[in-house]
Amino acid sequence: MQVFALNGATDIILRKDIASEKITDEEGNKQTVWNCEERQIRVASAVTEEEVTADFDSWWDYQPPREAEPVTASDRLDALEAAVYDLAEVVYNG
Repeated sequence: MQVFALNGATDIILRKDIASEKITDEEGNKQTVWNCEERQIRVASAVTEEEVTADFDSWWDYQPPREAEPVTASDRLDALEAAVYDLAEVVYNG
């Protein structure tokens, strides 16, 4: 695990299921290679390595908030008109 401060934000690199494997290349040389699952996250706030270590599984499952779709002026006007019509129906029809 690695945690890097970044101008008030934090980059987090998580690794799990780390395992070594001995392989032989085409030339007959034996080597040890390491495999793991890796996840990289950028968090908009400051987070310490201790916080991540204390709740590793939650950080592994963390999904950053998605940015909202921009609302156009036309969409806002349509929503406002619908609300006015709904209000008028309640006022006049009880």
